[in-house]
Amino acid sequence: MLRAKALPSILQQAASNGVKSSIIVTSTGELLAAAGGDANEKLVGAIVLNVWSTYHKTSEDVNCLLIDCEEGRLGIRKVGDFLVCVYGDQTVEIGILKAKVDSLHQYLDETLKLLSTSQS
Repeated sequence: MLRAKALPSILQQAASNGVKSSIIVTSTGELLAAAGGDANEKLVGAIVLNVWSTYHKTSEDVNCLLIDCEEGRLGIRKVGDFLVCVYGDQTVEIGILKAKVDSLHQYLDETLKLLSTSQS
């Protein structure tokens, strides 16, 4: 079983190659865990949920979003009732970003799904 205190250190492992921060957001937009030291993590979490919800309405087959913005890039994956997001500056390559968000998804998938079902 994964401990809540371990989440930031797990997320911190993605912070390299241009990645600034990694976060886990609940289905209501609340920040469950964060690593990387970005002061805007709550704001990013709210934006991530909004973007994911918008895309999910148009296609329920969405399992990963990779977004290239003016200020940086981000990758989002759904895990149970949570969203895992990895984001960084313009120097992070999209392939690296996808690999990092996929890796976090794979590592956290079983535990976060269990947490999702226990909250229902």
